[in-house]
Amino acid sequence: MQKEAPLYQQILAEISAAIEGGKLAPGAKLPSEARLAKRHKVSLITIRRVTRELQGRGLIHSIHGKGSFVARPSPAARAAASRNVAFLIDTLRGPYALTSIASVENALSAAGYNLLLKETRFDPAEHARVLRGLRGELAGVLIETWIDDWMEPARELSRLGVPAVLMSGRS
Repeated sequence: MQKEAPLYQQILAEISAAIEGGKLAPGAKLPSEARLAKRHKVSLITIRRVTRELQGRGLIHSIHGKGSFVARPSPAARAAASRNVAFLIDTLRGPYALTSIASVENALSAAGYNLLLKETRFDPAEHARVLRGLRGELAGVLIETWIDDWMEPARELSRLGVPAVLMSGRS
């Protein structure tokens, strides 16, 4: 016979699922601790434990005297939830590019990810523009480039906490 999870874990799972599933939108106010305790027929101590755990996970934040609110996901959290991987490539011309794209797309698809492809035409500024536009929407980035100035996009990705693979034709 399996034991049921403790009540605080059941309540925690219910509220977490509502937040992560979008039923409770960022900025939405949660019911008061007293109301949650009454609804779930538990003590305030139990609800406070749930609240602390939700805060620790970054799912809610509390404002003294105002209540608890669903947190807006950080860019790192949104990226972690994303199933999109950007592939920035200097040129789409030639058999090497097509082979690279097909290989990357097959690997990502098999792992349940989506490929976002962008030709950057050997332009470092285009790399930066694309990455700014996709900020917080990526699980990772692949950059295949022949240009020398690829370190700044790499630093930006690192600051955002987005995993990146840089492939250069230069040695």
